[in-house]
Amino acid sequence: MNQKKAKKSELEVFKDREAKLNRTIIQLMASSDPKTTWEIAKQLCAIRGLKRTRYHTVNTRIKALTNTSYLRKAGEKETKAGAKATLFEITAKALFALVLDSLSLDDLINDLDEITATTFTSLIAATIKRARYISGEAQTVTQGTF
Repeated sequence: MNQKKAKKSELEVFKDREAKLNRTIIQLMASSDPKTTWEIAKQLCAIRGLKRTRYHTVNTRIKALTNTSYLRKAGEKETKAGAKATLFEITAKALFALVLDSLSLDDLINDLDEITATTFTSLIAATIKRARYISGEAQTVTQGTF
């Protein structure tokens, strides 16, 4: 008998070539205080399988994660050379993505009680409604310019 393996969530942030690095950066940031790009790169290079990761690659991933709201700027810190470096911290969106990535949808649904399921349904419905409103608004603006 073949049993189907529970499918994990397919979040965009954990797909493609950058998946391993994105996941590791988010996990590092989840377990610590705000860090600079250099501090993140230094910690990544200590992890087996990521020892040859270049600073430029980490910097690119940090910018992408910041642009997609998985990380945010938390302030600045003066470096030993006297320059200012930006501190980054994890967002609630990134923590939620980690949780969803570690669960299968079947496990999530089976573990929900009625109140939590109702709350999730309301949140998802509101998010879908807002996304439709925003995309409809963007289409109206685009159509009006031509």
